[in-house]
Amino acid sequence: MLINDIHTLVTFLKNQGQNIYHTPEQIDDVINRACLDLFRQEEKVFESEQIITDTLGALKEKYIPTLSTNGVYSLPNNYVRMTNIAFDFDSITETPYLQGDAFAFCDPNYVEPTISGVQNSGLEHPIDLLIDSEWVNRQKNVFLTITESHPICRIYGRSLEVLPRTIVPIMYYLKYPTKGVWAYTISGDGYSTIFDELNSVDVDFPEISHNEIVEKVMSLMGIPNRDTLLTQFESIQKNNNNER
Repeated sequence: MLINDIHTLVTFLKNQGQNIYHTPEQIDDVINRACLDLFRQEEKVFESEQIITDTLGALKEKYIPTLSTNGVYSLPNNYVRMTNIAFDFDSITETPYLQGDAFAFCDPNYVEPTISGVQNSGLEHPIDLLIDSEWVNRQKNVFLTITESHPICRIYGRSLEVLPRTIVPIMYYLKYPTKGVWAYTISGDGYSTIFDELNSVDVDFPEISHNEIVEKVMSLMGIPNRDTLLTQFESIQKNNNNER
C-alpha cells in the first residue's frame, strides 16, 4: 500500500538523522494534501492527453441518480465535475431531429416521409448539458425541440435537472480523492506503532503517479535532498521486497 510506503519513508528519514517527528495522523494529513494537490494539477487538463486520463482514471465514476420529489436529481457527495452525461437508449424510439414543418417552411413542395422509428439497443445516447441561457433558449426553439430522443440537462447548486423528466440520466464524473488512512495499533511496550493493513485506506492514484505523490509529501514536510533520499529509500524497499 502506498500509504504504508510513505510512512515507512518518513521513519527511514528519521533514522537517517533527520530532525523530524510526525504522528501517523499528521503524516496522513500531508499525504492527503499531496493527493489533492496532484488531483487539482491533473484535473485542469483532464482527458486532453492520454497520460492525464490514466492518472485520474481511478477517480472517474459512473452514477445513475435517483429522481427526488421536486423533480430533480442530486449530485453525488464526492462530485467534482461532469465528464459526460447520457441515457440508456434501449427503450427510446428515435424520431426525426428536425420537424417536417421546418422543411415545409423552406420548401413549400416538401413532403414529409413516413418514418416508423428505429430502436438502438444497447446504446447510450448523449444528453445536451447546457448553461442557463442555453436552457431557456432551447425550450423556446421550434427547430430543436426537446424530446425523449434529444433531451437536455443543466446543473445548479448540487442538483441536476433533466428535460423531459421521463429520461433517467447516466452520469460520468470526477470524484474527490479518497482520504488515505494509515491504521495502526500500539505495540506491547507502548513505544511503537504496528501497521494495520486491514483497517487502512490507500490512495486512489495508480502506481505511475506514486513517485510524484511521495515527492509532494516530502516537499510539504520540508524534507531536503529529495533525490538522494528517495534513491536510498527505493533501494531499501527493493531489498525488502526481494527478501519476502
